[in-house]
Amino acid sequence: MNRDFTYVDDLVKAIFLLSSKEPAQVNKRNEIIKNDSISPVAPFRIVNIGNSKPINLVDFIRELETILGKCARKIFLALLDGDIHKTLSNIDLLKNITKFKTKTSIRKGLTEFIKWYKSYYK
Repeated sequence: MNRDFTYVDDLVKAIFLLSSKEPAQVNKRNEIIKNDSISPVAPFRIVNIGNSKPINLVDFIRELETILGKCARKIFLALLDGDIHKTLSNIDLLKNITKFKTKTSIRKGLTEFIKWYKSYYK
């Protein structure tokens, strides 16, 4: 199974940049944004924010083990009905509107998260 993880600082940066790109203002300037999801009746749009670099969950666990210096006890179970095999965010609209692309690698994001977690849950 693969998952597309996004580091919180990248998420906050994307939201901050999007907050200054009000859809009504963009349309008044007659800008054409490819694949825009803007509503025809209200100045709102849906924008994916993600890393667009899925990682296999086994590799994700291996990264955690490396960073923590510990070996996880793993129990592998069969997939359940409805389990999603892969997630991948399409951030084309985010890039078109803000020119922003997430930058934080999985290793850096996990390292920073673990540092925060250890300080918060002393």
